Amino acid sequence: MVSAASDVLVKLNVAADGKLSFTVDSDTTRYIDLNDPINPATRVSHAGKNPQGIAITSGWRLAYVANFVSRNVSVVNLTNDAVIAVVPTSDPPAPGSPGNESCRGEMFFSSRGNFDSIPGTNSLRDRLSSEGWQSCASCHLRPDDGVVWQFNAGPRKSVPLNATFNPHNRAQQRLLKLLGHLDEVEDFEANIRNVSGPGPLAAAHWIRTRFAHWIMAISTLPERG
Repeated sequence: MVSAASDVLVKLNVAADGKLSFTVDSDTTRYIDLNDPINPATRVSHAGKNPQGIAITSGWRLAYVANFVSRNVSVVNLTNDAVIAVVPTSDPPAPGSPGNESCRGEMFFSSRGNFDSIPGTNSLRDRLSSEGWQSCASCHLRPDDGVVWQFNAGPRKSVPLNATFNPHNRAQQRLLKLLGHLDEVEDFEANIRNVSGPGPLAAAHWIRTRFAHWIMAISTLPERG
């Protein structure tokens, strides 16, 4: 199975009654990392980010994994649990283009956060939610989702993210919470840090900036029916 926000594949046993369990034999890898910044086979342009689908050959030897954010397909050898090739599915957007601006949303789809190094460490990973528990996209499956969620203050319907800012004037932002206690996009990142984590990210400014920039970017996209 694919774990979209964590950029990994996980091998599972499926019992006759449909129950799932982890494989625990000595020769089975705990997970297959598609986005390991230390491994040349899975870093930079070879990274598999936000896997959304998987197809396995009839002999169970190879898996082809479609990665949404990185726009490529990871070819995985299921015998030794290693990525053996990465095939791009489209050209990257031109620098400065709206498509390139939207790529800032990489953080939105990640629960780990393999971006830049954590200050004071040599780590390039695990910046967001604890143990890859959740990403922003785990709840907001699409920018115009409109899903109702239960909070301590009562049920709340998420507003379309691509209508957060006026696409003609990004200084204008719509009302986000009727109670007024969360009045800007940056306030919502606390859910990732405090509910989905906490991950090892000490300062909130980095994640706030990434999140706000992406919301502003998708606010220029048209509403979908």
